[in-house]
Amino acid sequence: MKIFLYALFLLLLLSLVSATSFTYYSVTADVQDETVLFQIDSVASVTDSSLVLSLPSNAEQLEVLVDAKEVVCAQKEELGFSSLICPVSDGVHTFTVHFQSSSPLLSLQDGSFLFEYHQEIIDADRFSLLVTLPQNALLSLDHAPSPYPRHLYSDGKHEVLSWERSPLHGDFSAAVFYSQKQSFSSWIFIVIPLALLLVLFLLFRRKKSDVFVAGALLEQERKVIHILQEHESHLWQKQLELQSGLTKVKLSRLLKSMEKRGLVTRESYGTSKIIRLVEQK
Repeated sequence: MKIFLYALFLLLLLSLVSATSFTYYSVTADVQDETVLFQIDSVASVTDSSLVLSLPSNAEQLEVLVDAKEVVCAQKEELGFSSLICPVSDGVHTFTVHFQSSSPLLSLQDGSFLFEYHQEIIDADRFSLLVTLPQNALLSLDHAPSPYPRHLYSDGKHEVLSWERSPLHGDFSAAVFYSQKQSFSSWIFIVIPLALLLVLFLLFRRKKSDVFVAGALLEQERKVIHILQEHESHLWQKQLELQSGLTKVKLSRLLKSMEKRGLVTRESYGTSKIIRLVEQK
């Protein structure tokens, strides 16, 4: 009984569109950040003086051209889609429909996005869907497009997917999961604050160094202070001797004088010593 009712339901749906058959039916979807720009191009044979098209729900900014002339169509929201009813004479006509809708886009909890398109039942000799993702969009590695597109390529800025059915007697659905990689402009808000912090840090270090210079230091003392600053303000005396180029005796006398003036401290560890730069307040 359930199978019979389902078959009857399909026959009723087909009867609604049987008055219009399409030689071809082409859908182009340009996915933006918060909406999708659609264009439908078709050639249809009309037999009941009206063309009925199914569009994604909440379709806005509609523009319909019949044989390159703009016509006014009635729009009705159905359950899950919009019906577009256009008065036209019987015969073969070319149709172009422009509109936008946000309903095919869904923002997911993990920060990724889902584009989902559903075409209600139509009778078309050839059907195609072309989807262009936003710039910097990356296809999900966990969820492949469903069904897998016939063509998948990049135009240098965008990922492009396309599906074709020849013929299509029924409905069609496609789903694409993707995420947005950070653009250069978004990195600016990260890099600039870090650069400012680095500049402030360098200025602070230079200011500390200037305190020593202001104290009328000897050239050798300034050299020792500079070496210590480059090594997190502490160094083994032997390493300081090698890097300063001073003899062991001269360096020992110099460090003793600097220690008395509160510029450095000398900490003994066995036969070796660690020289620490005293933080100037």
